[in-house]
Amino acid sequence: MSFNRLVFGFCFKMIDALVHFITYFWRIYGAFVVKFLGLNRSLIYHQLHQLDDDLADLTFTFNE
Repeated sequence: MSFNRLVFGFCFKMIDALVHFITYFWRIYGAFVVKFLGLNRSLIYHQLHQLDDDLADLTFTFNE
């Protein structure tokens, strides 16, 4: 396994972990953020899940 592959794999894993954390944070504190900023909570939550799925697909493709 080359060094570049290890570095890019690590970066993908860190981005994926960050998206998981944001999604978890959003589930708990999203209502407060939405009320304070006046945003559409379900739309943002849907976008976070879509990003999470896209990163998972990208990571799987990269690891093959």
